[in-house]
Amino acid sequence: QLAQRDLLYAKQQEDKRREILQKVQRFQEKQRELRAERQDEKCRLQDERDNIISQMKTLEANRRIQKATNLKNSDNKLIQQQLKVKQKIDRINSITAIITNNKIKNAEM
Repeated sequence: QLAQRDLLYAKQQEDKRREILQKVQRFQEKQRELRAERQDEKCRLQDERDNIISQMKTLEANRRIQKATNLKNSDNKLIQQQLKVKQKIDRINSITAIITNNKIKNAEM
């Protein structure tokens, strides 16, 4: 009877160990998924940022051409567009900072 009790105890311990192992594996899988999502988001944001910078350079070149030909009305519109582009860049930089902070927090865990 003592051997049965020991066997039952060993089985319970093995079941607990298996359960903990499964939880750890699920947690690690979730971490991998989250890392992949964050990396995808970071790449998407970097692409968007690069695109906006390219747009900004184009807008700057257009602004210089229009300024040289004294097209003040068009120049004012481009300044407004540049402001919008700069606001987008600020937003992307803010999101990038949040993602970086989240990576740091997750790395500390």
